[in-house]
Parts: sequence; C-alpha cells; structure tokens
Amino acid sequence: MFSSGLTAANLTPAQLSGVACVECLSETADMVPVGHVDGVQVFAHPSCAAQSTDETSAVLVTGPCSTPAECDDLTAFAYDVTDQLGFRTVVATSDTVDVREFAALVVYGPSLSDPMSTVGTAMVLEAEAALYDVPVIVAQPVSDFATCDACGQRQTIATVRNGHGEVFCVDCTGDAPGCAQCLADEVTEPVYVDGAWVPMCSSNCAGIGKALNPSPWNAMAGAEASRLLVGMAA
Repeated sequence: MFSSGLTAANLTPAQLSGVACVECLSETADMVPVGHVDGVQVFAHPSCAAQSTDETSAVLVTGPCSTPAECDDLTAFAYDVTDQLGFRTVVATSDTVDVREFAALVVYGPSLSDPMSTVGTAMVLEAEAALYDVPVIVAQPVSDFATCDACGQRQTIATVRNGHGEVFCVDCTGDAPGCAQCLADEVTEPVYVDGAWVPMCSSNCAGIGKALNPSPWNAMAGAEASRLLVGMAA
C-alpha cells in the first residue's frame, strides 16, 4: 500500500501539510488521499499513487454494476484505467473483494462525497478503502479531460500537469510500469485476461496475449471501440 514506508522524517513540510505530492513533490494538479503519517492525512497525484507500488500490483475498479450493461460499462472504464495508468485492473462487481489486496481503488460514477451516491458495491468498497488507507481515485469530470502534449493520448481518468501546465501521459514521462508479461520498458496496451485488464507490450506480448485469450473485449481496437460495444449492448 502507498502509505507503507512514509514517515514524518522523510517528508517535507509541504508534503506533511497536504500541499505537495508525497511521491513527486509537485504542488500542482489534483491529488488524492493516500494514507496517514503520524495521524496526518497525506496526498499524491492519482498516477503517483499507482506508480508507487511494485510492478505486480493491481488496481481495483468499482462503480455501478447491478445490470449486465453497467458491468460492461465498468469493464470498458477499467480498460481506460490500464491504458492510461499502465497497471493491471480488476473489476469489482461484489463488495466481498478485499480492497487491501490492491494498490488503489478507482471509482467510476458517484463517489461517497457525491449526493447522487447510492448504497451499493461501490459505496461499500470506497468506505473500506478509506478505513484501510487504500488510495481512492475518483474519475475526473469531463471538463478536466486533456490530451498528452507528446503523443496525443486522451487523459480521461486523472490528468496531471507539470509546473508549466503541460500534459504528458505516463508512457511519455517514462513512468509507466511496462509490460506485465516480459517486463520490457515499452509502450503497452490492455489485454483482457481472466476477467482483468493486463498491460502488455504492443510490439510483442499484446498480440500473443490476445491470441491466447480470445474474448470480445480483445477483439476491440481500443477504448473507443469497447465503449461502442457497450452502447450497442445497452
């Protein structure tokens, strides 16, 4: 979990006060709570919260999941999380999942702080994440969507800007974990394996992974295509 290893001795006053990210020290862009240090809540950028864990860690994704159409939409959203943050994602359709086994919880749809939030799987898991200091990432509003200034990748989950206001994706900053299969530090794409999205290098492992795991999800060309499938199913 992100909070592991953090102490008051290795954090700056700005980090301890919640002004600066506990990972990259930047004071710009939105941040999420990632734990407590000496009783004080500390924060990090959503991408830093995920990247602070080891390469085998997975991110749990939750949201409305009471109908097949909602489950499909949640799975499509999880694709975006893997594509943009570079980590394996698991979709939670039940509150029996132990959030402590994951690097972070990503919430799709109303969060606990939203008056539109209703009792369900997402609310239970978000409350448990807060209880156990598991970082919670709430998908940003459409108004915050942006495009990577280097490669053009659309940032819909958590846009992070540098001190100059520029937007770069994790692949272009070199912060992506890399391929989960061969560990190559290359650009990856999500591959649907056993109910989870796994980042695999586009040059090699992704093609093999899709061939070994035939699925309608792996037949899609990308996030936009998978969302189109959800729309047709609805």
